[in-house]
Amino acid sequence: MDIYVYDCPDIFTVELIGVLDSYKSINYTMKFQNCGSWSIKGLYTPESSELLKAGRFIYINPKVVGYITSITYDVDTKGNMTYTANGRESKFILNNRIVWNTYSHNLPLNEWIYSLVQENAAEGCIDSKRQLCGMIPPQTLKCGAIDKQVSYKSLLDTVNTVLENAQTSNGLALGYEMQFHPEYSGDKAHRPIFWMNLLEGQDRTYNSKEPFLVAREMNNVSTLSLSNSIKGSTNFILAAGEDKGDTRKLATAGDNTLSGLKRNEGFTDCRDLQSEYTDASGNKKTLSDAEYTKLLEQEAKDAIVKDTFSLTAESVVTTEQAIELLGAKVTVVDKTFGVRTEDFVTEVNVIDEADGGLTTLTVGKGVDAQKLIIQ
Repeated sequence: MDIYVYDCPDIFTVELIGVLDSYKSINYTMKFQNCGSWSIKGLYTPESSELLKAGRFIYINPKVVGYITSITYDVDTKGNMTYTANGRESKFILNNRIVWNTYSHNLPLNEWIYSLVQENAAEGCIDSKRQLCGMIPPQTLKCGAIDKQVSYKSLLDTVNTVLENAQTSNGLALGYEMQFHPEYSGDKAHRPIFWMNLLEGQDRTYNSKEPFLVAREMNNVSTLSLSNSIKGSTNFILAAGEDKGDTRKLATAGDNTLSGLKRNEGFTDCRDLQSEYTDASGNKKTLSDAEYTKLLEQEAKDAIVKDTFSLTAESVVTTEQAIELLGAKVTVVDKTFGVRTEDFVTEVNVIDEADGGLTTLTVGKGVDAQKLIIQ
């Protein structure tokens, strides 16, 4: 596996520093609705020390690009020096920005995220010094509306939180990627090197045109385990907003018809949710009681924690196929356990070592989480 190392002195310029050929292993995790992480380990050489520096980027292919966040060197009792480079997916550059002032809108989810990133980090943001990437308009995506207020939080954390378990109107997963375009470096159009793009997962379920089915009955699963847990689950949430004591504003979400042991209550503190706020243009705005309550209800809804269900199976698939399946909705079937479920490939983990490779697909999370281990 060739690992190219790039330096980006600014968002419009990129320089190829070299190719890393002295490594023992790489462990790279890609996520569809979040930001994955990775690590590279190897023996110390002057070349690797010159190449791997925090703030640079590794490039394996257009889908596998990483931001170097730290380098660690260790010496064992025999005097052997090794290095470990740690980092995150290129999406991590969004962590360099916060949500400036207060962002409060009622929009379709894809438009809410697009406007949020454009306002705080993309082309067209009010302060050009905050520009970090380009933004591809999500014109073909259709999503339900979200009414949410965010202030002074990490832009990366905000995007990840809002996208958690998000779906389009077609019932497919809504995720995102950060494209890396070294070919844009220094071009006349002055285009950013990085471009954020919202994505809709594929339909690869049993009845689709190209199904991806995992089942022992098809002899494509060698081992399988199933677990189910209600630890930490909640189904009715009380959210508390601004003010204090008896005047504090409250809202609830969940199934209020549940009682007895079936009712699992939880609480979320939303003190930072304000009815009076300053928008990105510096204008003072005030939400009505109904508008504020609606925002608080959304926070309560987001705080519900579902039961966890996991299914682990081992099969054979190529790394290229695994990456192509990221975000896809697939079908898992097992007659012995009485399982037939459809969920999304939320994560791909690629491990490359001297003695072989291992690729892991994670399907779903929360109440419908399954994990497929691909070797």
